[in-house]
Amino acid sequence: MVVIGAGVIGLELGSVWSRLGAEVTCVEFLSHIGGIGIDMDVSNAFQKLLTKQGLKFKLDTKDMVELEWVAYDIKLNSRGRIDVDKNFQTSCKGIYAIGDCIQGPMLAHKAEDEGIICVENIATGRKPHIDYNCVPNVIYTHPEVAWIGKSEEQLKQEGVKYRIGKFPMSANSRAKTVNEIDGFVKVLSNDRTDRILGVH
Repeated sequence: MVVIGAGVIGLELGSVWSRLGAEVTCVEFLSHIGGIGIDMDVSNAFQKLLTKQGLKFKLDTKDMVELEWVAYDIKLNSRGRIDVDKNFQTSCKGIYAIGDCIQGPMLAHKAEDEGIICVENIATGRKPHIDYNCVPNVIYTHPEVAWIGKSEEQLKQEGVKYRIGKFPMSANSRAKTVNEIDGFVKVLSNDRTDRILGVH
């Protein structure tokens, strides 16, 4: 079975079919699994675990079928998603977009928050906002992978000085009792203030 995409949904579905006995290959545009925003330590460890479970990966695959978006005056970004302003209005006045078709992770709870904020802005004129650093991400595979906040790569790109705290699951008593010792917890904090910037 070929799964197009090694992001959240592709990995969840691919791992289910793999556990049911299918030979699964995930084909991904990016050079890593887990989608945009995943910490590379997590992505690399996760790929090793899934490969051990039998999944195969074809990464950095640029030759994909492209769909063309046809809509009057609606501007798309370089990734083919709809460009919106901070109020979720598209380049066409009076037309708004939220969720999977705009920038950011393709998550139901993110889209729900965007919808509430978009409608609140239209109805009341208030300017609420979403702090995307507080939107959690999870991949429901076995083992599960989750994160919130910034990845190490994002912090480096932004020039933020940070510290890393890492704890292996193999040192966790609960993980040992259920024989689930693969993985780790990684906490990124501000080097000066100790403010937590990301947990993976």
